[in-house]
Amino acid sequence: MRTIRIVLPLVALALLSACATTGHTVRRSSPDELTRADLEASMQVNAYEAVRQARPRWLRTRGPNSFIAENPIVVYLDGVRAGGIQMLESIPVLSIERMQFFDATDAQARFGLNHTNGAIEVITRKGP
Repeated sequence: MRTIRIVLPLVALALLSACATTGHTVRRSSPDELTRADLEASMQVNAYEAVRQARPRWLRTRGPNSFIAENPIVVYLDGVRAGGIQMLESIPVLSIERMQFFDATDAQARFGLNHTNGAIEVITRKGP
C-alpha cells in the first residue's frame, strides 16, 4: 500500500509533464501568405523570384477568359493597384512585410471585378 502512495503521484507527474507544452508555437505559413520570415528565408532579391520559389501556384493563370483578352493576375502594392505579375520583379524582398494571394472569388470580393485569375497583395515594411 505504501508503494502505491509513492508510485501513483510519480506516474501522475510523469503523465502531466509529457502533456505539457514548452510555450513555443511554430507558426506555419498559410499557402496564401508569405511572411517577412518566409521572404528572408527564401534568399531571393525580388518579390517575383521569392514567389516563384515558395508559392509558384500564385503565378499560374487558368487561360484566357474570352476570345479577346486574358485577365492577368493583378498585383496590389499597399492597397493600390500596381499592375501585373511582372511588377513583382521591381519590388525588393527587403522592403516587404508580407504578401498575400487572393483566388478569383476572394480577389473580386475585395478589389472588384476583372480578377478572374486572382490577385497578389504586397504590404511593404513601415519604418526601419
